[in-house]
Amino acid sequence: MKRFALLLPVVLLAGCQSILDAFSTQRNISPEAWVPRVEAGFGEEISTDPAVVSRSLKQGDPVIVNMTVNLRPQPRVEDVIDEEGNISLPILGEFKVAGLTTADAERAIKQAYLENNVYRDVTVNVICTAAQARVAETYSITGAVARRGRFNLPEGLTLRRAVIAAGDANDFATGKILITRNGITNKFNYRRICKGLDPDPDILNGDIIEVCK
Repeated sequence: MKRFALLLPVVLLAGCQSILDAFSTQRNISPEAWVPRVEAGFGEEISTDPAVVSRSLKQGDPVIVNMTVNLRPQPRVEDVIDEEGNISLPILGEFKVAGLTTADAERAIKQAYLENNVYRDVTVNVICTAAQARVAETYSITGAVARRGRFNLPEGLTLRRAVIAAGDANDFATGKILITRNGITNKFNYRRICKGLDPDPDILNGDIIEVCK
């Protein structure tokens, strides 16, 4: 009976250790294999539009960084890229992201936390709200062009670039273009714009471009 009483704690400890081992993370498993990707704002939709994911971050961009550490969401970081191209991150401090895409920034931030032994497991999601907003802006083009329809509005788009992006004016085009903005229509001479004789107007969100026949 005494021998049984002495063995009982040993058996219990061995059983507890087996349970702990069953739930512990194996060293040969990469975090990417089991850590879920953080959703933007923990519920917000993340845009996968090429205009967003391929756009390089730049000074003045508002950026959101969401992280999970050991599957636990951390307080979100909201910052604006400063004149030196940096945002401020917990523990790491100033971190340069200008010139990187959001995907590149995610990899760089994660690598920095791991290599500096700040975290053993971390998942990073970077969102550029300026790029998200830009994708929501559109313009329409119709008339004597190869491709008519509504398009996402890229940054710095001008009338000439918009027409070229639509396959350029076709043989039926007269050279006159109308831009309707907020219910007001203005006329432009496309041929003079192409020759540099008239200024190339900017295209804004909601503009309707008609390449006249």
